[in-house]
Amino acid sequence: MLHIWLKSGYDKLNIGGGPKNLAGFVNIDFVAFAGVERQVLGDIRDLSFVPDGTISHIHSNHVIEHLSSEELQLQLTQWYRVLKEEGIVSIRCPNALGVAFGFWFPPVSEEGRAEFLRLGVAATLTTRI
Repeated sequence: MLHIWLKSGYDKLNIGGGPKNLAGFVNIDFVAFAGVERQVLGDIRDLSFVPDGTISHIHSNHVIEHLSSEELQLQLTQWYRVLKEEGIVSIRCPNALGVAFGFWFPPVSEEGRAEFLRLGVAATLTTRI
């Protein structure tokens, strides 16, 4: 089914897209969702059905946290394989540190951003990545 979408010009994948319709994207998920315009049923851990170098953008929203370290390495390898040159990967996942800050500290408003940065939290985070 993916080859039909690719031939129609849809070269962006929403990995584990669930019920969301993202403009220009084809969802790949193991469950069919009513109302999804473009979807392919499949196991996101096995993208062997996606031809090499055919995808311009891969989007993953709250999916990678469900993969083991080994599965994540394989997933990233597959994404690299299917991406076109200059392709884009966008990943969204829970921010455990951000949630933890929410439990122990009051919210940081935009007015308090400079103080937050002055405390070195952002610098600490970027050096760990």
